[in-house]
Amino acid sequence: MHVPQRYDKVLDIDECHLQSHFSNQILNFTRDFARRNHLNVYDSDRNTGYLRFLVIRESKKKKELMVNLVTFEDHPDVMKQYAAELKANVGEVTTVVNTMNSKKAQIAFGETEECILATDGFMNTWGAITSQFLQVHSSDECGTGGKALWCGERTWRI
Repeated sequence: MHVPQRYDKVLDIDECHLQSHFSNQILNFTRDFARRNHLNVYDSDRNTGYLRFLVIRESKKKKELMVNLVTFEDHPDVMKQYAAELKANVGEVTTVVNTMNSKKAQIAFGETEECILATDGFMNTWGAITSQFLQVHSSDECGTGGKALWCGERTWRI
């Protein structure tokens, strides 16, 4: 979360009452992991740093958790360690994705995505579509006649 009216200042919280217990666990683990491993937060003014966004998607119905860590650059060893430790600490996590965004724009979208961990969750259900803005509609809200996967401005029937 950002300080109101500031894109460059992050509000350091331990618990968000709007999020689930699991989301708070993931947030706290990620902050502790970053500090232990000396991972810097991305600075758009200097175009330096590693960590950009933490995106958490939670399916209450299927009890699945997808964590997408958006970073400035690719560090596969760091991400493998992150995914393994996150899964050990928050066993409910089913998918970990790393999205790399080297552009200056402050958006949780990137040029490449790498699936680091996929158990019986989001990735196995949806295959190669790994965009961080996945949303499944079980009703006919999208006019597709059934379940649909929304990804950015595109919709796929599933």
